[in-house]
Amino acid sequence: MKSFQKFILIGTISCLLLLIAGCGSSNEEVADLVLLNGKILTVDKANTEVEALAIKGVNILAIGERSEIEKYIGKETEVIDLDGKLAIPGLIEGHGHFMRLGETLMQLDLRNVNSWEEIVELVKEAIKTTEKGDWIVGWGWHQDKWEQPPNPSIEGLPTHQGLSLISPDNPVLLNHTSGHGSFANTSLTDK
Repeated sequence: MKSFQKFILIGTISCLLLLIAGCGSSNEEVADLVLLNGKILTVDKANTEVEALAIKGVNILAIGERSEIEKYIGKETEVIDLDGKLAIPGLIEGHGHFMRLGETLMQLDLRNVNSWEEIVELVKEAIKTTEKGDWIVGWGWHQDKWEQPPNPSIEGLPTHQGLSLISPDNPVLLNHTSGHGSFANTSLTDK
């Protein structure tokens, strides 16, 4: 056999060996994150539920049974055993309460006050332009912005006395910035 033919034969055999080696069962895709043993809802049209999931970057590589997904686990893969717990796609929920925003623009703005005393002064000023019996409503206070706790207070929050003293004839309702708390005067309970 001539040397050129040997060269071609050896090259061809080498290429075939490389091709065969590349067709092996090793997985080129290694996941960054694998979830196993869970109740994973895919939220697709069929409402598919699987027990395992492989993720690389921001992409889902595969879903399925544990045995199907384990092949995506590499040395650097973070593996989380869900131990039967539920996993659902994450939701980034940014929203606005437009009606509430509009309402707050027509109320006393309490977002930038530094003390309970300042809030009482704002209410006192609002009384001057409010008819007897009409509501005075404010929004946006947050006790963490106050320079010091009010006196008197309960766990750093004021009692009704300051508002009740200055506004016996107008109901006052002042809402926390979160919407999860309010202050009121006794005018609300007297009528």
